[in-house]
Amino acid sequence: MWIVRVPGSTITVDARRPLGQAAPELVGRTVTYQPHIDMFTADGRIVPWVASQSDLDADDWAVV
Repeated sequence: MWIVRVPGSTITVDARRPLGQAAPELVGRTVTYQPHIDMFTADGRIVPWVASQSDLDADDWAVV
């Protein structure tokens, strides 16, 4: 498993994409995604990730 910092971006919401399907009232509008961290999981999925207190205090991090 690993994490990645995702930079912010601005998109126009499309009805065929997941955000447009989840929030149809946003279709056609421009929205801004803020920078965030995603985790690539052991089973190959990507999920949002928030560091826990123990993650923040860990000393086994490596920048690749």
